[in-house]
Amino acid sequence: MRQIRQTLYSCCIFSCCLLTALALYPLPQASAQLPAAMLSSLQPVGANPGSAVEVKITGVNLEQVSALQFSHPGITAVQKMKQDPKQKDKQIPVANTFLVTVKPDVPLGVYDVRALSHYGLSSPRSFVVSNLPETVEQEPNDDLEHAQEMQVKSTTDGVITGGDYDVYRFQAKQGQRLLILCEAKQIDAFWEPILTLYDASGKQIQEARDPTFHDLILDFTAPKDGEYSVRVHDLLYAQNRYVGGNNNPCYYRLTINDAPYIDYVFPPAAKAGTQTSFTLYGRNLPGGKATAQLLPCGKPLEALTVEIDVPETAPAKPAIETFQRLRFGSMVAAPSDSMEGFAYRLPAENGPSNSVFIGFATAPVVAEQEPNDTSESPQMVNVPCEIAGRFATVGDRDWYDFEAKKGDVYQIEVLSQRLGVGTDAFLVLQQVNADGTAKDLQEIDDQTLAGIGRRTRVLNVGKYSFNSKTDDPGYRFKVPADGKYRILLRDMYFMTRGDDRFVYRLSIRKEQPDFRLVTATHYPEDLGPQNRNREPWSTLLRRGGVERIDVLVYRWDGFTGDIRLHVKGLPPGVTCEETTVRPYQQTAALIFKADQSVKNWQGPIQVIGEAVIDGKQETRVAEGSAVMALGRTARFVPRSRRTRETILSVTEEQAPCLVTIGAGKVWKTPADTKIKVPVQVTRYGDFKGAVQLIPVVNPDKISSKVMTIPADKDSGEVEIVVDKRAITGPHQMVFEVKTDVQYSKIKADGTPGSPRKLSIRIPTTQINVQVEPVPTGKQEKPAT
Repeated sequence: MRQIRQTLYSCCIFSCCLLTALALYPLPQASAQLPAAMLSSLQPVGANPGSAVEVKITGVNLEQVSALQFSHPGITAVQKMKQDPKQKDKQIPVANTFLVTVKPDVPLGVYDVRALSHYGLSSPRSFVVSNLPETVEQEPNDDLEHAQEMQVKSTTDGVITGGDYDVYRFQAKQGQRLLILCEAKQIDAFWEPILTLYDASGKQIQEARDPTFHDLILDFTAPKDGEYSVRVHDLLYAQNRYVGGNNNPCYYRLTINDAPYIDYVFPPAAKAGTQTSFTLYGRNLPGGKATAQLLPCGKPLEALTVEIDVPETAPAKPAIETFQRLRFGSMVAAPSDSMEGFAYRLPAENGPSNSVFIGFATAPVVAEQEPNDTSESPQMVNVPCEIAGRFATVGDRDWYDFEAKKGDVYQIEVLSQRLGVGTDAFLVLQQVNADGTAKDLQEIDDQTLAGIGRRTRVLNVGKYSFNSKTDDPGYRFKVPADGKYRILLRDMYFMTRGDDRFVYRLSIRKEQPDFRLVTATHYPEDLGPQNRNREPWSTLLRRGGVERIDVLVYRWDGFTGDIRLHVKGLPPGVTCEETTVRPYQQTAALIFKADQSVKNWQGPIQVIGEAVIDGKQETRVAEGSAVMALGRTARFVPRSRRTRETILSVTEEQAPCLVTIGAGKVWKTPADTKIKVPVQVTRYGDFKGAVQLIPVVNPDKISSKVMTIPADKDSGEVEIVVDKRAITGPHQMVFEVKTDVQYSKIKADGTPGSPRKLSIRIPTTQINVQVEPVPTGKQEKPAT
């Protein structure tokens, strides 16, 4: 027994050391690729409407950074200037420092900010417009003795470095309920803050960690008038373990406030275009009444009923804070009709509340009615409907009965985790017999897309780049016979947990086929199925070259049609071929090509998808997305979110080469054939190397192999194999070039640095293959 204990102890020590080593080991930068701008952090992270602040930025590939661009036109920035020490009559920019101005009419919320450098417009970060006075952390403030003074009803922007503490001192009055909020993940800083509260004598009186919900809040009611201090530190006291290493410290926003805070809204959705009564559950709600619902800290939630005018449609550019509240861990909510909605803030004399999301219901809303905890007491509902419920207590199980006709098709869908709640819903569908007994028809755990094919059952189209996997169940139910049916819905871990904040929407609706699109920057690396390596990346198209933006396709309620993709808003000299997303495809690649006449340009573009649904032409504009925190295989899962825009940058810097496959024509061929497609390599400047061609976008039942064009050749052929089972119609293929180049990176002063060898990957032009039907009785012939 002693030997077993010693072995276990040794294993524990080894595990702790290993975890510590992994945490402290500096994460590498992006593998050697042609540089593209990446914005890592900015300080401060926010400002007030009608104010101007000095902002300092960090990042990678920010040489000759000249501007900050925001997703709201009312937020602008200019470089801070100083006197040139060599020329007294000349002003030069202060490195990585800008003066940001927020116009008075800019709404409160979170906006995208990007930095413009020699290497294009960067990946985004969050910039907060708030109503509270803003200050910046001042070192030293590492202990109680040197605590920084902070006012109640204010925000401080700070930075935690390895092993660091930040301490703030404030005054509170007896009975005053203060909410101390530390924002990190909500503003794209992916670290784990901990808040610890001390009284005037230095005694610890409270602590807050981030368990299930997003906002780290220390809910404090002062026992007496006096001075209190709050300490901020990282869970692991780690350094350089996050995106960018030294380029991205663990930044945060610390707010001490007595304004209203909404924890959740019930019902969580309502029909668009209606005036609806909602109950807000939260803290410091004006006119709110204490409930029996207790928070983990032991404080009660308050309830306030309000009438809200639900808008007809969702905003064209939903608020980023809405996106952030709908995420859970590394998972983000995929766009769908079910996830449409709007952001709401409760107005109050002492300032508005936080922003919360209210959805547009997909059917008439029915509130859960207790008791419905057993199959003997189910709640009867009329379908179609959307049920608003809660997994409120340990052991909670909710039962619902409904009548249905044979042949009817319903989509049964739960939304809970995708509302930002830490639940794992589990659903059982039963058929109720005439004698009152029930037969299980289906057990449903996690989201599936029934009827689209096995390869699309798990709803995670973006994989690690845009992780839309969810534990919310969904099922396509074709009614087998007239009669009564029953649903059991519970949390997977219902015997050990329950919380009034565990809200869900149970939709039982008629099928409404639809699709949504999300764009994603393409990270140029060999991305195998288990490869988590992803960087915050930006799309930079070089003169004479090609670049790629991926389009993620979310098909809903059995939609299986073709989707035609095209792009609007491109600058002169840049083209993007249209492409068709076939029924079997979850993703598509848009290939952008720049001719030799292009000028430096950057800005938003629109990716448009068109499809025929139920005989009607429908158009959808793709939403943007970005990886915000890097991933490393077996170490870190990347974090991503939706963005307000899809951004493309074009630079006059020459691409090393252009590989054209297919001569720009459509290659028509019957199934069950092999075709030879020409390859043309155009080398620019000093590039003389061989190029390896790797097929990376392969249509279903159409394939090719890796091939190399040696350094002394500028042409060749790739063989494309069209299987006999390939479906007729258009298909897109894309290869990726893997080669070594000598590259001179620009210095901060604009002069080229010493050349160094880079192993790079860049896309080729796309190959358009048209699989033709084989006429009956005719022999198949090779493609021409």
